[in-house]
Amino acid sequence: MNSTDVFIVDDNELVRTGIVRMLENENYTVKAFNNPRQFIAELFATKTLPRLIISDYDMEGMNGIDIIQTLKSSPTHKQLPILMVSAQIKPEISAKAKQLGAVDWIKKSSIGNDLIPAVKRYMLK
Repeated sequence: MNSTDVFIVDDNELVRTGIVRMLENENYTVKAFNNPRQFIAELFATKTLPRLIISDYDMEGMNGIDIIQTLKSSPTHKQLPILMVSAQIKPEISAKAKQLGAVDWIKKSSIGNDLIPAVKRYMLK
């Protein structure tokens, strides 16, 4: 079985499905989650880590900052690149995400142009 290249967590089904299709069209293997707590549980249970995490910021129960802090506090997961996608446009939120360890912040309005180049730039080799 091939390892998964990208884990995606986004509670918006339309956005999540669109991201999955974009990545699969580029021949990446993808696993998508609609619930951040299920995402964390599965990520921590898996033996083969993905090469990139794509996370929404605004989700019920756990936001993107919470996910970054959870992963960066784990010795096993702290090296994973986390790419944030969000409709949130407040610069202080994206700045905090980057300060805590996100590799980049992509606005959902520009996913069509910006996602694949960012994935190629930040994915672990």
